[in-house]
Amino acid sequence: MANEPLLIDFNGFLDKYYIDVGGALIAGFVAISVAYGVFTWRPTLRSIFGGSRRTGPSPSKSRAILRGLVFDVVLQKPVKDCSAGRWAVHFSIFWGFVGLAVATTLDAIINPLAAPLPLASPVRVIGNVSGILFLVGVSLSIGRRAVVPDVRRNSSLADALFLFLLFATGITGFATEYFSDLNFVLPDLVSFAVHVVFVTALLVTAPFTKFVHSIGRPILLLMKRLAGTKASS
Repeated sequence: MANEPLLIDFNGFLDKYYIDVGGALIAGFVAISVAYGVFTWRPTLRSIFGGSRRTGPSPSKSRAILRGLVFDVVLQKPVKDCSAGRWAVHFSIFWGFVGLAVATTLDAIINPLAAPLPLASPVRVIGNVSGILFLVGVSLSIGRRAVVPDVRRNSSLADALFLFLLFATGITGFATEYFSDLNFVLPDLVSFAVHVVFVTALLVTAPFTKFVHSIGRPILLLMKRLAGTKASS
């Protein structure tokens, strides 16, 4: 199977130009929506990141910002302090999604024809590892809502829809990859079309779901860290 000529032509089914244009429009919409949300915090953000225009933030604030980026964003430590289970979910989804975004960007640059890459391609390895990490995190989140009463009570219908979109996006992405490797043309094109629909829905609804949570929470934690720095100085 692996030596058979590739039959899949994604560009013939849905020209990559339209995907790029649609993706750019959606990304712009998400960026504007998120920026507007952050803009409403401008007085607080100005007090945090302010300082002399010549010297910039003070050394103590600079250290606090760096610690915030490392511990609050990279390591997701505040979530771990609350619950190891929540940390595993947040860490897996966050870094899985970041890895998928990196792989998608690299693929768009080095693979303009959108042809399936070899299994050992570094870009595909990054995408597969990140996709697995992402699905593990989403599955853990769904599992916690199914078996932990407190988590289930605090979950809304919007949370359930968000998790469904995340899970469906990951599953259809792997299905598309699997069918491509097997040269199953019709199932591959169907899974690809469904994947595009789920990705679009996920991004369009991002400003109104917990997608923004991944941006807002680190900023809020950074505010608290800087407030503590200011109080102790």
